[in-house]
Amino acid sequence: MDSTHADDDSAWSRFANILATSSRILCVVGAGLSAPSGLATWRGTDASRSKVNVKELASFKRFQEDPVTVWNFYGHRLLEALAAQPNPAHHALAAFARWHGDWLTVNQNVDGRTICLEIQNRVTMR
Repeated sequence: MDSTHADDDSAWSRFANILATSSRILCVVGAGLSAPSGLATWRGTDASRSKVNVKELASFKRFQEDPVTVWNFYGHRLLEALAAQPNPAHHALAAFARWHGDWLTVNQNVDGRTICLEIQNRVTMR
């Protein structure tokens, strides 16, 4: 075994020890976590290929001007989310939450203007 691999194992062991001995754990995740499940990210390539300016569409001003387009956009995203399946990262977070009694996952949605926090006591999977 080379020294790089041994150093990696040692770092992971130290990290696992920190998790095991921590009374509380806060895990902050973003949209990229669900990208492998097929959900487009706001700043990713899927969003940039769209003919819609997502940041503009996600504004209250745009909702006031054209609520049908905004509802259609979010309805489509909702259908995509409902059809998506958890990926290995979701399963890993769920396992951590089951393993540690005081695990908190915070998912931030950054739209350039606000940060909306969805706070979950537990990661739940369908």
